[in-house]
Amino acid sequence: MQTFYTRKFLGMDKSTGFSLYQDDGATYYEVGDPNPKTLLGITSTFSYKKLTLTANMYGALGQDIYNVMQMFNLNVGHIQGGGNISLLTFKNPIKESFDNPLLPSSRYIMSGSYFRMANLTLSYNAGEVLKTFKAMNIFITGQNLFLITKYDGFDPETNSLTGVNGSNNTNVPSLGIDYPHYPSARTFIIGLNFSL
Repeated sequence: MQTFYTRKFLGMDKSTGFSLYQDDGATYYEVGDPNPKTLLGITSTFSYKKLTLTANMYGALGQDIYNVMQMFNLNVGHIQGGGNISLLTFKNPIKESFDNPLLPSSRYIMSGSYFRMANLTLSYNAGEVLKTFKAMNIFITGQNLFLITKYDGFDPETNSLTGVNGSNNTNVPSLGIDYPHYPSARTFIIGLNFSL
């Protein structure tokens, strides 16, 4: 379900600078699967006297992502229009032709496996303070503290509601499509809970 069905990219032609495809791009192949094979979730709580540390981590393994931004930024033809290109394209020893067409293919499909520290909270249970504040609890929380992945895009945890061509896709998520979105923010919260 929802597998990537497109041209199979074989590399760049050294003499022409054009993309090479299996069967000259005339045949489409199943070249990736956006559905993870394994979902991960870990929640741990450690307590020592009045201190408590709670960690929430999750991830997914075995899914592929179609990196639309890489497709747009790898194309060397953008230089002619005053646009940016990827440094990877610029440093590639095989120089891509300005006339190489921008075609969807397995060139832009990559592993989307990841593991994220979603939430880490350290709290101190101060108890009753000054006979006025009862059950006082002081805490600091960090969200999205780290991400372990080999994915080159902004964030492997992505599903776009917009089609690759910018058209609205009737609000049906395009599973595994990394289209421009704001990456997940890292936030820190300091708080104080008590009752009177």
